[in-house]
Amino acid sequence: MKQRARRFRNVHAILGIAAGLVVLVSLALGGLGWRLLQQEEALQQQQARDALEGKANILQTRFFSKMAETETLLRRLGSSLPAGVAESFGDGAVVVILKTGVQVQPPGQLVYLPAVPPSAPLDDFLFSEATKLEFQSRDMNAAKVALSELTRQPKVRAEALLRLARIQKKSGQINEALGSYAKLSDEKTMSPGLEAPYGLLSRLQRAELFKEFGKTADAQAEARALIGTLDAGEWAIDKDAYLYYYEAALALAGSGQNPAPAMKLAVAETVVSLWDEWRQFARSGSRSLTKQLHASGPVPVLTVVNANPDRLVAVIYPGDALRGWVPDRGSGDDATGVKVHLIASDGRPLVGAMEHPQREATPLRVMRSLSPANLPWQLDVTATNSGTILAIASERRNYLVFALVGVVLMVALACYAMARGVLREAAVGQLQTDFVSAVSHEFRSPLTTLRQLTELLAEGRIVDEGRRRQYFGVMQKETSRLHQLVEDLLDFGRMEAGRRQYRPETLDLVALVRDSVQHYASEAGANSHTIEVNSTHSLLLVHADREALQRVVRNLLENAVKYSPEAHTVWVETDREDHAAVLRVRDQGIGIPAEEKKRIFEKFVRGDAAKRAAIPGTGIGLAMVHEIVRVHHGQVDVTSEVGAGSTFKVRLPLSQTAGSTAVQEPEAVHGSAR
Repeated sequence: MKQRARRFRNVHAILGIAAGLVVLVSLALGGLGWRLLQQEEALQQQQARDALEGKANILQTRFFSKMAETETLLRRLGSSLPAGVAESFGDGAVVVILKTGVQVQPPGQLVYLPAVPPSAPLDDFLFSEATKLEFQSRDMNAAKVALSELTRQPKVRAEALLRLARIQKKSGQINEALGSYAKLSDEKTMSPGLEAPYGLLSRLQRAELFKEFGKTADAQAEARALIGTLDAGEWAIDKDAYLYYYEAALALAGSGQNPAPAMKLAVAETVVSLWDEWRQFARSGSRSLTKQLHASGPVPVLTVVNANPDRLVAVIYPGDALRGWVPDRGSGDDATGVKVHLIASDGRPLVGAMEHPQREATPLRVMRSLSPANLPWQLDVTATNSGTILAIASERRNYLVFALVGVVLMVALACYAMARGVLREAAVGQLQTDFVSAVSHEFRSPLTTLRQLTELLAEGRIVDEGRRRQYFGVMQKETSRLHQLVEDLLDFGRMEAGRRQYRPETLDLVALVRDSVQHYASEAGANSHTIEVNSTHSLLLVHADREALQRVVRNLLENAVKYSPEAHTVWVETDREDHAAVLRVRDQGIGIPAEEKKRIFEKFVRGDAAKRAAIPGTGIGLAMVHEIVRVHHGQVDVTSEVGAGSTFKVRLPLSQTAGSTAVQEPEAVHGSAR
């Protein structure tokens, strides 16, 4: 036993050392490959960064070149704006000229003005009589007549209509008041007293009048129309007036109305700043001015200014118009493969934020300052193929990892296969050793008996004739035992070599089992066992080799008797299940542990309990049963419980369905069984 344990330890040690060496070599190769991949990845990253630096320099130069071209175009403009001049500065550009007033291209871009032209003075004498009738005499009808006369005079028509609508409202003439306000809806003349266009005043009054008298839908429609005119920049008003009327109109329009357009508000605010710049320039006495203004609020604005003593001209790029300064991806060979963002001083994207709300966290990014153009902004240039580079590097790493894992798995499988093969060979060798030892013991017992009896008889030491006959009978039984043992070994060898020839014929399994039990009982050895035979059918026809089936019955009986040293009854049953004949051999012996059930039909395998109990055997009986049943297209299995016995069940296909179903009484066969 110690030698066997030492042998297995040596095998495990050799396999472990071999596997360890291969794994170490695999890890060393993997480490070198990983280092090479890291170096190659770093080189690719550096090459990509150098290429990106070059593209960023080109894009920065293009920005400054466009700034210079814009300044040149502005210097060429005179004191008035030709039609379509804004198109030459790019999409979304707004061109403004400041002199005594404001000119803008394209029109409708200013929702309010930095300075409102003064209104014409009002001749109060013309309205004195109507004022006395309205406020002193309270004679509204006479006041309406006086104001109606004034509406025929073009110079005061707008003021007269406004006052007439007020008196009509006071008199409860709502429809007449609405009509008077409607006549003023497109009037651009400024009201001297309110410093707002008459049309703007009348539209707001008309919406409020609708709401006051419960016509909510009409009030909302009128307010929305007013908001539309404010968004279109139709009124010459300043910032305060714009905000007042816009908020009032929004309150009347109700929910669902969009707030003021942020883009136009940014342009108007920029023009207000330009107006202050123009007045400061006019006071300075300078001959020329070229500068860049910027705003980084909710709507970023870039303004390029050129001024001389005659005018100040500026081009304004609000919001999306700045995209013309930042090349799109693929707009040229130098911009291919990059994303360009215009970044404010606080790091907020000014252009590109809508397409790329979150800038990619990638190492392949460079920044270029625009401070030479007096702008606190930066160009953020990011490589679009950085993900491809990282993906290629990641893919190569994955390939290396997969290769290493594959090598390790192959080594592990190879080591496992070698270990399994070596261990199985060692186990088979040990089984063969046990088999030789068991066979030797099986041969030694009858040979010893034969030798002793032969010596006694040969020397004439047995004189009594009765004892001589008895000894001859023992010698005959031992000789038969040896013969049977040799036949079993030879037959097993033929089965192993595939040379066993079977002669199938139609047999009655019930009769064959009964004859086999009788024959076994008549040959039995020392210990007396009772074998009870029971069949629920009188005829079970199978197509099989007679001698082979007899060997199956004999081996199962020997196994049951041999492993039932304390219980002296063995039960043999034949039955029919579906289309199969069934043979059961049951005992109440020592039983088989669950972990040994799968191996008991293997050659040379004997249970540990049998070895401990010194029960003789060669380990080939059940292997022969399994092989014979398999050749006959049947099945054999066992159910067992330690200490409660075992039941071996053999199923063989029936040759035909005929057969009696009469139940037979159990038949007990007595004899000495070994």
